[in-house]
Amino acid sequence: MALDIRGILEAYKHRLRAPQKTVIAEMVRAYASLGLTVSERDLSYTPSTRTVTVRAMGPLKMEMLLRKSAVLHEARATLNDKDVPLDII
Repeated sequence: MALDIRGILEAYKHRLRAPQKTVIAEMVRAYASLGLTVSERDLSYTPSTRTVTVRAMGPLKMEMLLRKSAVLHEARATLNDKDVPLDII
């Protein structure tokens, strides 16, 4: 019986996707690790296209977009391959 439950849990682990809030929180953490303070309100995430949209304005938006490759690389260390955003716009 325990073997069946482990198999089911492994199957769900590979099929389930991270919620939008989790992905956004991870992106905020990734920006913070690079020394840029952003809030969850500054970002939105679309799971169907795996795109993060920067909602901040002015210099903050430009700085966030300049660091997008480093942030995506940082996010790959924590998020599953199918949950990592493909682009930041």
